[in-house]
Amino acid sequence: MKSFIYSVLSILLLVSLAVGFNGHTGGKENPEYAESQKIAYTQVYYQDLPEDIKGVIDKQKRQSCTRIFKGEGDSQYLFIALGERRTGGYGIEIRSVEATEGGITVIYSEIKPEEGAFVTQAFTYPYVVLKIDSPFLINVITG
Repeated sequence: MKSFIYSVLSILLLVSLAVGFNGHTGGKENPEYAESQKIAYTQVYYQDLPEDIKGVIDKQKRQSCTRIFKGEGDSQYLFIALGERRTGGYGIEIRSVEATEGGITVIYSEIKPEEGAFVTQAFTYPYVVLKIDSPFLINVITG
């Protein structure tokens, strides 16, 4: 009788673990959001970032790249860098952050200085860091 109870409890435990690990995470379908639903995000300034992310930014802001870092809980930090520019006046415009079937899609574009504009005559390294409260895969598109 005792082994029967242990067998039943073991089966129940295995079934509950299988159901519990069937959640949707990065790369899988995203049932939490309706398609094309806008997702809230926050722009995070350098001084407010965790130290480990600051270290990566200091090393990688000189090249064009995107990086995603795990944050607290389900949050993620998205780092987008344009790389070196010969003058000031460049920046990054976040055009949209939306739920999609595959996760979350972030579309951004480069802001360039207008022709003839007075800009800083120094090398600059435009970048932006977004905090997105979602565990789903983040796809980044230049648009």
